[in-house]
Amino acid sequence: MTTSTRTPVAAALTLVDRSLRERFGCKGPHAERWLASTGFEPPAGINRWHESPSGALIARLATSEFLVEGPGLDDASVVDARSRLEQPGRGAGVYPVVRQDLVVELSGLGLVDCLRQVCNVDFRPVIAATDASGGLVILTSMIGVPVVALVRSAGHAPGLVLWIDPSYTHYFWTTMREVAEDCGGASVSARREES
Repeated sequence: MTTSTRTPVAAALTLVDRSLRERFGCKGPHAERWLASTGFEPPAGINRWHESPSGALIARLATSEFLVEGPGLDDASVVDARSRLEQPGRGAGVYPVVRQDLVVELSGLGLVDCLRQVCNVDFRPVIAATDASGGLVILTSMIGVPVVALVRSAGHAPGLVLWIDPSYTHYFWTTMREVAEDCGGASVSARREES
């Protein structure tokens, strides 16, 4: 009989539900110009993200689709821009994209080990190339679920934000909890963002 000598991960992998943050999406041939007119300057280059001066996240998905998410639960600039986008007078060539995603932030020192189990993308070089002001947007799948992912710093440990179709909520949470517990004994704390 053999005994496992696996060393536990030093810090917990934490899952936080960020789904209550204000967000909107838009796309179309004039979406970039329209977005800039609302004060949200789009990132240069495809599949990139950056933060606005107000802390809002602005992601370019491929060439002409954008995701904008406020830094908290009640961001007036994001609400105002979404309201303008929903008005008929927004102009031609820009169209609203409904964003009702499950938004999950994964963070902790066990993140990279866990990602090796659930995704075929090696996030180590992405983590190394990301700074606080922006980085790459990755469109991939984790545990068989399509995700939009980006790396963000979570204090001293790497963090990853995922946008997921909400119909996968139960499967994603329960499976990620099991995987994290199997990755060297990391514990998982699941909580909904309060502010």
